[in-house]
Amino acid sequence: MYLKSIQSEGVLPIQTFSVDELSDVVVLAGPNGVGKSRLINSLISHLQNPTPVLTSTLIIEATTKEELDAWGQRELNTSVPEDCTKLTATLQSNRLRRNWKSSVLNFESNRTIQKIKPYAFSWDITDPDEESIGWNFTFGGLQNRWQDTLHAILRKVEARRKKIADKAEALILAGEENMELNFKDPLAPFKEAFSQLLAPKILLDATAKEQDLFFESEGSRHSINALSSGEREVVNIVFDFLLRNPSDCIVFFDEPELHLHPELSYKLIQTLRSVGERNQFVFCTHSPDIITASLDNTVVFISPVKSSENNQAIIVKDDDETNEALKLLGQSIGIISLGRKIVLVEGAKSSLDKQTYGVSNVSAYGTN
Repeated sequence: MYLKSIQSEGVLPIQTFSVDELSDVVVLAGPNGVGKSRLINSLISHLQNPTPVLTSTLIIEATTKEELDAWGQRELNTSVPEDCTKLTATLQSNRLRRNWKSSVLNFESNRTIQKIKPYAFSWDITDPDEESIGWNFTFGGLQNRWQDTLHAILRKVEARRKKIADKAEALILAGEENMELNFKDPLAPFKEAFSQLLAPKILLDATAKEQDLFFESEGSRHSINALSSGEREVVNIVFDFLLRNPSDCIVFFDEPELHLHPELSYKLIQTLRSVGERNQFVFCTHSPDIITASLDNTVVFISPVKSSENNQAIIVKDDDETNEALKLLGQSIGIISLGRKIVLVEGAKSSLDKQTYGVSNVSAYGTN
């Protein structure tokens, strides 16, 4: 499933927000305080409890045969009670941890991980991939999921060891002298992603006994907590994403660039987009790099409110040259400065750059 259109009224400070024909990457941008995060939170709340409400109407399009069969139609409109019932049935069903489909994942802006409880080791180890978890588990944000992610990774390692031991014992009892014990490394996808993000650092094998993950750098072994704050954040995000292997999901991401160097931010987004199939990403961002890189998808600037009748959603494309978008961006020089060609005007006694961006016909991509 994915969001095809959003109509929101009175999600303060936003008065009116209306966009349609959304792509699989949607970027929401605009000045601080305009209401981007509140809009995302209202969309998540609406999907968590789909009911006809005055503030929001969403059009959801099916992306799988299972959704089409369950709905009996390609699109659902959350202003229609019958469609809300169908959407609720799809969203509010429990799923396997390793196979998160037709759902929502939320990565909030405050992703600081607090104290993690130790994993309580037991001899009765089950593969966490085969466990069903609550349908709304991924609506709540990464802070609430990281303990589950870390413990599940450790349990995956221990579950593999138990499978190897059980098979070896069975082969010995059967009188076999040669043993084929080909069990895939459960950390393989995590190791690959770790290297993509942080090479030449290498993720090492893990054990539940140590209660932690470790990496190698310049020949030395370190706890994952020794990574920088930005490195830890991308690892936490990507490992959570890999564990759940989402497909046909709507992924909300508030400020993916937070604490990250632009290159690491880019690697993070590319890694997430390579996992699963047909996921739709909704980014709320201040990053000029993310905005510029997404102009061939859906970039929506949220303008400050002018009147209750004006749509505050302004679609901006790569070839957009409208003065309205430019006036909006004039308050955010960081966004404009990413443009391909910019004219800077300096006065004899002071700078006129900001005023020029706001009132002249200078385009964010050159001059007219």
